[in-house]
Amino acid sequence: MESAKYQALVIEDDISVSTLLRFKLENQGYEIVSIKDSKQVESFIDDTQQAPHLIVIDMMLPQGMPLLARIRAKDKWGSVPVIVMTEHSMRHEIKVALDLGANEYILKPFHPSELFARIGLNLKLI
Repeated sequence: MESAKYQALVIEDDISVSTLLRFKLENQGYEIVSIKDSKQVESFIDDTQQAPHLIVIDMMLPQGMPLLARIRAKDKWGSVPVIVMTEHSMRHEIKVALDLGANEYILKPFHPSELFARIGLNLKLI
């Protein structure tokens, strides 16, 4: 089997959502790093020099907003497309996530075709 050319970091604690993302992204040639715990994400960010090509993050995780800020502050990670998913539709939270550097903000529940259309659009921009 050929190794993946691209890596996606999926930060999601809902197993059904992370499984869907893994399935669809692996079929598009991505190696998936799936993490469901904020502390593990912090360690991954600190220990990984090479930025992934895509990040999908559930902002409902504890420390979701600070994790986004940490991702954007990391050298070479600032231009990685970040897709934020959440169940909250409060305008303030949307604004904060976009101000912190999210490329897209998707409300749960979402239709998979919408999520993957937005992922595809952002990957074309890099």
